[in-house]
Amino acid sequence: MITNKIRLLVAVAAAACGAALAQPAAEPAPLDPEQQLLRQIGEVQAEGGPTAEGLIEPLRGLAFLYQEAGEHARAAIALQEARQIMRVHGGLFSASVDEALLLRQQIRSEKALGNAERAWNLQQDLLTIARQHRDDLRMLPIFVELIDDRTELLDEYRATQFVELGAGTYVPCLPDAVRAERYGDEVVRRVVATDARACPFGSHRVVVGRLHSEIRAFYAEAIEVIVKNGDYASQELRGLEKQALVLVPFDRFESCSGGTVNQILTLEIVGSCLEPVRVSVGGWPSLMRLLAYEVRSGTPATRANAFAELADWYLRLEHIDPRRKFSPAGDMALALYRQALAELRQGDDATEPAARIFSPEPPVTLPTYAPNPFASTESPRYVDVAFAITSGGKAERIEILTRSEAATRADETDLIRSIKFGSFRPRAVGGELAASAPVVVRYYVPENPASTAVSAR
Repeated sequence: MITNKIRLLVAVAAAACGAALAQPAAEPAPLDPEQQLLRQIGEVQAEGGPTAEGLIEPLRGLAFLYQEAGEHARAAIALQEARQIMRVHGGLFSASVDEALLLRQQIRSEKALGNAERAWNLQQDLLTIARQHRDDLRMLPIFVELIDDRTELLDEYRATQFVELGAGTYVPCLPDAVRAERYGDEVVRRVVATDARACPFGSHRVVVGRLHSEIRAFYAEAIEVIVKNGDYASQELRGLEKQALVLVPFDRFESCSGGTVNQILTLEIVGSCLEPVRVSVGGWPSLMRLLAYEVRSGTPATRANAFAELADWYLRLEHIDPRRKFSPAGDMALALYRQALAELRQGDDATEPAARIFSPEPPVTLPTYAPNPFASTESPRYVDVAFAITSGGKAERIEILTRSEAATRADETDLIRSIKFGSFRPRAVGGELAASAPVVVRYYVPENPASTAVSAR
């Protein structure tokens, strides 16, 4: 039994301690942290028995020491023992937050030991407990680690064409067989399955879809942990929502409740159509929650920025598919931009926030999650260009002013084309959206010609 293994560790430590104390030194040698914990474990066992509740914390501390020293086999033993003791006192079918923390720690050691199936099974137990305690902020790092774990698996799969072979084991798609085929006098040995997309264990689309769904679910659960604790000012909360934004296409115009944006913002997040686990994350739900967080905890400037970012997505959607008839995306974007300016007027000093949001240098290019091509300065080649940005986010009256000696006429042509087909956040003049606002920008031509586009299409 694992208890016997712990007893053996205690006995070894006791022998080592005795040898150290038997030395003829003037003062007894101090015990190191491991010896102190093992002695404590021995004393608690002697007084309360092998399943004394007081053993849990020293076993947890001992496991930390072993993990830091790279002794993951010993760490796993200590953590498994602590979990068994916890179950003795909490009930065989208990699922406490404290056990989740022990499981999280044990999974690290199992992974370090290469026990993939064991780590996967423990992870499923951990997930079950974490989902039962989403109101406990200590569950947040568990969901964040699950996001990182599945994202790493997905990246690995996409890069090497991995497939899942049960129990969370992802291995390269190996040939089912080597078939010998005769062509005249020649025998050709042909591999039956060389591509993950042809593997019998699940198509490429199915595996990617499953991992993608899990990642979205873990984002939703991590976000819900923070929301249920009411920490709407959390920067980590905003970071999770923004990371999840690109997971789902933004293709909705109406709210989940059928109301206006302002009506949605009066809803409670938990228990409404905005609840993360209920509607998941990415796209429209994440954007609306980001706006709701600022309404609940932000200043007029942060609320205005949130309205502007939501408007950016509607405007970008309008530009991506301009052939869509009767699309309200453009009107929604303009209404939200005006709402942002109205929020700024509530502040004591709206001049600086308004300039930062609506009139920055360089202008805001869409989508905002992509790098702003006008922000780069790392090139000996540059082109100075003037143009005007309309209230609909498009460029007009484009004019090349000058260029460096290293820049070419082809650089000018590429820049004009990318500005013409690019998307921009409208600019404000005098506190109102301008029908057409002029800008002058120095554009540094990147070394990679493929990155010259002002906006990803």
